[in-house]
Amino acid sequence: MSTTYDFPEIRLFHPCRQRRDKWQALKILEETSELVETAKQSLKSNGGERTQWQDMLAYDVCDLLQTLANFCDAYQISPNHLALAMHRLDRVSEDRGMFGPGERTRMHR
Repeated sequence: MSTTYDFPEIRLFHPCRQRRDKWQALKILEETSELVETAKQSLKSNGGERTQWQDMLAYDVCDLLQTLANFCDAYQISPNHLALAMHRLDRVSEDRGMFGPGERTRMHR
């Protein structure tokens, strides 16, 4: 199993379609909610067609990733900012033991 995940390249919307406002931030909640709902439906499907659910989940993940990328662009969060923040987050997760084997707790599920 890989220790990192490479996301595909994400195209940004035209700048006229983005604003540094609460609606840009709320769009993240909307797309996240759609992803959670699809995940819940896939769990309730009692197996269902696995590839169909994977396709639907992948689409919702990409929709969320595009929304996050547009948010970063609108709020002027550079890839360098993200890399630095990810490095800090990795240290916190490492201190919690999240990269090694262990029991999954309620806090980490």
